[in-house]
Amino acid sequence: MRPLLLTPEVEAACKALVDLAASRPTRWEDVVRLTEARANGQVLNPMNDDLTMTIPHGYRVTYTHEYQREDLVCRHISISAEGAKPKTGPNPQAVVEIMRMFGFINGLGQAPAFVNTHPDGSLLIEIIEPLDGDVSKLMASDDA
Repeated sequence: MRPLLLTPEVEAACKALVDLAASRPTRWEDVVRLTEARANGQVLNPMNDDLTMTIPHGYRVTYTHEYQREDLVCRHISISAEGAKPKTGPNPQAVVEIMRMFGFINGLGQAPAFVNTHPDGSLLIEIIEPLDGDVSKLMASDDA
């Protein structure tokens, strides 16, 4: 099992990443464009290098705030394990701790999550939740 090293420096870096993401959420129009591209088999990866960090020992995290509707901003985290073998990904216990460090209110299994596969076959875990933690808002229609 890959160890997760959480130091005061790592915690400060996580907080700085959260602050940066909050200062510039991904616009609804951009989320729609990226979703449509993915549905058409295109891989569009917005340049989120400045919203990405590596947590020792080899957990790669991208954290953004993004509109899931015009009126709903969510936190979105992508977590992978550098050098993971095909069909393997980050340790679930590490994912839970990383989510906590980035301010997630809901735990793993409570917030919507999905798995993507990197070109090398390793797994990428993605989790999303509204900033207030009320995941029922993700199910609400725009007309509600």
